[in-house]
Amino acid sequence: MKLCRCTLLFAALLLAAVAPAQAAEQALEGRLVNLPIVFECDTPEELGRHKICNYRIQGVAIAKDGAVAQRTIRGTLAFIKGVGPVQSYAIWTYADGSTLVMEAHGASKMNAQGKVVVEGVQTCVAATGRFAGGQCQMNWSVSQVKGGFFEGTYKGTITLPD
Repeated sequence: MKLCRCTLLFAALLLAAVAPAQAAEQALEGRLVNLPIVFECDTPEELGRHKICNYRIQGVAIAKDGAVAQRTIRGTLAFIKGVGPVQSYAIWTYADGSTLVMEAHGASKMNAQGKVVVEGVQTCVAATGRFAGGQCQMNWSVSQVKGGFFEGTYKGTITLPD
């Protein structure tokens, strides 16, 4: 009987060691505030009224729990009268030094008040610190407000390895 208990104990330990780790999913939700955008645009003759722009944005993400991330975003957009596709990379840096690096795809449009609204999806391509190894995806939306500022929201999840 002694051999049987040892065998069972060894088997249980072996299964625990090879069992897949349970990932921890956390909600990502809060507000976005962007400073005025720095644009460098070009209107190539062969594209008619299309504008192609590179942009750089600084801003913050304020989570529902109060955590604040400094955001740096660089991207491109091609549009006619504020409507068109948007692509970017964003780096979110938290006070503890943890970072999320995300790739974003979306679209810009004009709302009824003639202000630009940009919506899209971001996916993590890298993460460090408390987010190391994490996979995330979130939806976001920002609208132009006075003075060239943009404000909006984000909502999604990050799945962290065990």
